[in-house]
Amino acid sequence: MKALRALSSFLLTVVLSTLLYGCRESMEAVVTEVKFDLNTVKSIHDSGLITHVSLISLQQPEVTIGKISKIEVLDSLLYLLDESSKSVHIFTDAGRYVNTISARGHGAGEYINIDDIFADGENKTINILSRQNGKVYVYNAQGNKQTRILQLPKHFFKMSRTADGYIGYMGNFTEDTSKPYNYWLLDKQMRIKNCFGQIDKNLESRVSLNFQPFSSFKTNTDILTELSRDVLTLKNGDSNPTTAFALDFGPYNMLKLRSKDFTDDKALLKIKNTSIVNPTMCQETDDYLLSLVYVQGQPIIAAYNKQKDQTYALGLDAYTGDLLMSFGDIAGMNENHIYAVVDAESVHDIWKGKNEFNDFEAEHPRQVRNMRKLFRNVDPMGNPFLAIYSFRKPHSSKPAIANRQ
Repeated sequence: MKALRALSSFLLTVVLSTLLYGCRESMEAVVTEVKFDLNTVKSIHDSGLITHVSLISLQQPEVTIGKISKIEVLDSLLYLLDESSKSVHIFTDAGRYVNTISARGHGAGEYINIDDIFADGENKTINILSRQNGKVYVYNAQGNKQTRILQLPKHFFKMSRTADGYIGYMGNFTEDTSKPYNYWLLDKQMRIKNCFGQIDKNLESRVSLNFQPFSSFKTNTDILTELSRDVLTLKNGDSNPTTAFALDFGPYNMLKLRSKDFTDDKALLKIKNTSIVNPTMCQETDDYLLSLVYVQGQPIIAAYNKQKDQTYALGLDAYTGDLLMSFGDIAGMNENHIYAVVDAESVHDIWKGKNEFNDFEAEHPRQVRNMRKLFRNVDPMGNPFLAIYSFRKPHSSKPAIANRQ
């Protein structure tokens, strides 16, 4: 009986590995199963996760910024992907404007569209991905020189640098029916090394533009898989990812999608309001695995403390420490920070002291005074602001929350 059970367990492992990783060989991995209670939510500011909050102005006369859909970081430089103008704005982390990359067109060295950006820490470059062009446009860190153009073997929607090459995400578009996989590993010369993550036929040609599948932790690359809620890890120098975390959101786990769900707007809306289709992004730190999810339309950080083996559902509440501001819309995370975009009108109302619905100065006089000290004036119709939330360093004592002046 024991031998039969062992054989059954082995066969099940082989089947699951084949389904998950597609064309790669199966590997043994230690999977951490993480269960979240998303009905018990506490403020992220009461969790001890955030120890420092900065608010920087992007209101510069040299540039007009539209919708920021992604933020990448390289050393002290911030790269803001402007979905509206199809350009990349570069600022320092102190808010000084550096440059704008804007090369939309049909000429040599120009791109038709920007689908993604990713920083390359090894070569100190910022890379612009254009799926329609099938190319990556490589710029130096300051964005004032295009250094080379890389031809892609596939038309990827998202990309990231790995320790020894690149990884691309197809966005559920199958270009080769013999290898219908979403994730492709490439070497430094853009040659294909491996592929995995078979595309669900129900999702064929359906991509979520807000889905950010890749993040970096130390020398590893973490990968969010489509629909499975698993987080894979690609270790330094490895061509075969392994499952690191299996996320369980309890009653919010999404049921199996059917093709007809996509043709029924009411059914699809109900699914999105009652289930978590996918975390939008995830980030691993020394102490945590953080996943951005939406519960009934509200953003929540599902946080797993790896050291204590504890989980938390963190609400993105307004910050009321030294300053007063809404949390903002998260556009990026790394091992040290969360980057969130705060609209100028909301900052202006607080800086002014009141609006039609709130008397901020009466309720938070100290914070309003600090806002006025930090910013001489605020244009409500101007560029957005950027909130930077810093994580506590591992095993450090808890410092007082401050703001960059």
